[in-house]
Amino acid sequence: MHPATRTMSNRQKIALFIVITIVTRLALAFRPETQLTQRLYQEDAYYALATANHLAHGNGFSVDGVHPTNGVQPLIVVLYSICFFISGADKWLGVRLTFGLVAIIESLCVVLIYKAIETFKREDKKYSIDPAIIGAGVWTFLFANLIHNAIGLETGLYAMMILWSLYLYGRILQLERKGSDISTLRWIGFGVQLGLLVLTRIDGVFFVAAVCVVELIKRRKIWPSLLIGAFAVVVSSPWWVYNYTKFGSLMPISGQSESIGSALLLNIQFSLTTIANIFLVLFYQESELTVNILRLSTVAIIIIISMTLWRRQGRAYVRNSYYARPLATLFIASACLIVYYTFFFNAPHFIGRYFHPLRVAVLLVVVMYIPGLYDRWKRSSKFSVLRIAMVSYLLLGVVYNTVHYIYNYTTKDINALYQAGRWAEEHPQHKIGMTSSGVAGFMSDNVVNLDGKVNYDALLARHHDSLGYYVVHSGIDVLADWEGNARPIITQAQKLGVTYYVVDSLGSSGLYFYLKENPKAIFGQPAF
Repeated sequence: MHPATRTMSNRQKIALFIVITIVTRLALAFRPETQLTQRLYQEDAYYALATANHLAHGNGFSVDGVHPTNGVQPLIVVLYSICFFISGADKWLGVRLTFGLVAIIESLCVVLIYKAIETFKREDKKYSIDPAIIGAGVWTFLFANLIHNAIGLETGLYAMMILWSLYLYGRILQLERKGSDISTLRWIGFGVQLGLLVLTRIDGVFFVAAVCVVELIKRRKIWPSLLIGAFAVVVSSPWWVYNYTKFGSLMPISGQSESIGSALLLNIQFSLTTIANIFLVLFYQESELTVNILRLSTVAIIIIISMTLWRRQGRAYVRNSYYARPLATLFIASACLIVYYTFFFNAPHFIGRYFHPLRVAVLLVVVMYIPGLYDRWKRSSKFSVLRIAMVSYLLLGVVYNTVHYIYNYTTKDINALYQAGRWAEEHPQHKIGMTSSGVAGFMSDNVVNLDGKVNYDALLARHHDSLGYYVVHSGIDVLADWEGNARPIITQAQKLGVTYYVVDSLGSSGLYFYLKENPKAIFGQPAF
């Protein structure tokens, strides 16, 4: 072949994608300290980071170094603790090092999505373009993936574990098709990996259950299903034991906290919006905390059109071109997650993260269908509706992803909760209560969590509708919060004869500081 016509091998393409992935994720680590709490890391990520910091310095699973917690997902905390062990007393260096871990995890995702699709391919099928390479490239550049995988929480590691599980499962089925006997050790290894998946995120049990059910009922593999389930339980059991013995429940206290109250209407809106986002693939529209009929109608139409097109166009192609049984288990698990988080949970603002397994599943299916779309493209006329629609969609997707990458890498906004953390550092004599205490609590250990996500005592107080009494009796002398969160706490505290006064605020952020019984404060005035 003439040098001018030589093309890159798949190995070279994967290497290029890995380099791009590492550079783009690591670049986030070199921003000013004030930007590390804004984008892409979320407020709740700092609960995991604070716990990792304390774990690294011998304080156990604790967000403040004193009280134990299970309001975080364990495996990402353990991995982050390595970064904080290396950084020593420099917390912010530890945070910067975690971006290196994110880059490694994302790079592994690039490799695993490639390898998973390779195991799904039919040996007798010729593909006009390689879907495995397309999958690796899409994972590298897609903003909707970045905004979920690089937010400082367990989501990126969860996606990696899902892809790893799909690859291992696909590999087992691939070997079976070739007539190889699957050893007991291989099934045990698969079960161990699924146990790590559960330690990455507890609701991974739905995926484990789906795999066991498919093996037991569809394939009638009794012994493999028992091995998979048993070793997944064994590997994840330390966390279940810790949860139950320390906190009296298998569900982490963060999940219990998010189960308080009722938000069904918002859950339905956020679920529909998230599913619509997932089917759009190239685009990501953040939900709003308002119920909007127009929005609901729009996303419902997107879902209906997408599923109709899939049923008519893509389903037969994927079925005839791939062995996709592992994907079926992921879709079963995703359906269970949708039902659970929509109808039995009350955290609509986190549904985009909770449905991440469905995002991985749909992305895989779309990538696997791309060769079929490309074949249709080649057969269509130059100015056909199909060509115009595909080109328009891709161009809009490229513009959208480019703009959002630039925005998220260059935003100069300062997080009000970072400013609250600075305030806490400057006032170490006070014990400060906050319902959103992730960033501030990471920065200063005199901050106490009040929404119960990582503070078991606060969770019990919320269950008994006595958060105001808890604040007073636990010696919290400053509340730092938005008025809507602070009002019921302060009102209840007044029943005990304790009054909180406004002493400071963070500009136009709406976040106020309320000091307990301090009528002599220069700016002091009753909170309400």
